[in-house]
Amino acid sequence: MGFLAELDVIHRLGLNKAAALSAGFDATCPKTDRRLEIKSTVMKKGAKAAHGMLSRFPTAKDADALLIAVYDYDLNLVEVREVAMGKVEEYLAKPGSNARARRVAPAELLRRLGTISWTPVAPSTLNAPAASALD
Repeated sequence: MGFLAELDVIHRLGLNKAAALSAGFDATCPKTDRRLEIKSTVMKKGAKAAHGMLSRFPTAKDADALLIAVYDYDLNLVEVREVAMGKVEEYLAKPGSNARARRVAPAELLRRLGTISWTPVAPSTLNAPAASALD
């Protein structure tokens, strides 16, 4: 799911795909040149929140922000949230968790730290572009 979600988010948000094997980021924003790491999660059937763990985070020196793509059970993109890498680093630096030591974090916790970057187009505005806060 990870690679397909990356391509989906890059396409929907109009990002530039990073060169193969770029350390710590998957895309760049064409207007700001910010380096973006993309992670995805799928909600369980009937759930209203993301679940699971997101892993292998880059460091703040490798990426400027994390984009979390949240898909519903039928694999429809529900939202993309942006979290500053500083907030991710802050969370991972807290003592007392083996998961944090491995640079792993709960999807829903990080999702709540972020701001909406993309939501789907409402059915009444199908010809309008999707809302994006990355511009």
